[in-house]
Amino acid sequence: MRHTRHGKCKHPLYDVWLAMSNRCRNPSNKCYKDYGERGITVCDEWFEFMPFYDWGVNNGWETGLELDRINNNGNYTPSNCRFVTRKKNLQNTKTSKWWFINGLKFESARDASEHFNVSQPTILAWCNGKNSRGYYYPPKKNCYSERKYQPHLLNGTGEK
Repeated sequence: MRHTRHGKCKHPLYDVWLAMSNRCRNPSNKCYKDYGERGITVCDEWFEFMPFYDWGVNNGWETGLELDRINNNGNYTPSNCRFVTRKKNLQNTKTSKWWFINGLKFESARDASEHFNVSQPTILAWCNGKNSRGYYYPPKKNCYSERKYQPHLLNGTGEK
């Protein structure tokens, strides 16, 4: 990364940009294995901070929101990024699942548990079955989960 003087190194978006850049470009970064090593890259347009800053302030950035890739297998690009709440960001990881219960689709087990006013472990038992005291209780009919992102697509392009 080239050092330029933009006077915004103390702006919160600078920390967002720096973290994004480091996890994709710096093999010493603790998150590199989940990003750069997985093939996730930062677009050329965002190599420098100011274009990222301009995009951010014009595309919904507010204090407290987090940068999220819409397609978790895709790269950091203007068309694949957005700013979301922490809750929404946690629903969009490489291990995220869709939960289908009685014809309804939920972003997370937490959303399903809130909808049905039951605990998350109850949702897991409904959809995955449950072992308890030597007995196996099978999943309920019309209740299952599917991974949002298939492992064979984790190549950074989001394409097969």
